[in-house]
Amino acid sequence: MVYILDTHALVWYVTADKRLGQGARTALESVDAGDNQAIIPIIVFGEILYLEERKRISVKLDELIERVKTNDNYVIAPLTLEIVNEARKVKEVAELFDRMIVATALVYNGVLVTRDLVLRKAKEVETVW
Repeated sequence: MVYILDTHALVWYVTADKRLGQGARTALESVDAGDNQAIIPIIVFGEILYLEERKRISVKLDELIERVKTNDNYVIAPLTLEIVNEARKVKEVAELFDRMIVATALVYNGVLVTRDLVLRKAKEVETVW
């Protein structure tokens, strides 16, 4: 299975935050075990940079990048025109970065790992938390 990670899912998994949902934890453990693949939209790293600079998270962007680069089951998805065009279909998600994350899930035909209730209600994509 292919999982698409949003910012909270990645940060909270790496930091063992108790707010991570059990479904999300199980999905990411299966990725670490080599049973599944995780796709991380590049925009997630932009959000992590923003949060790090404002000291809203304890983990560093460089640590997350290194962790992802050392595990072949994690793939960084670039922002492409295909994803931007797919975002047009995601009308009920107003926030642009969130639309790009949902669109990435559509392009990669993956399950979106998110706590965001707006994204979980998006009818275009399957979610887990």
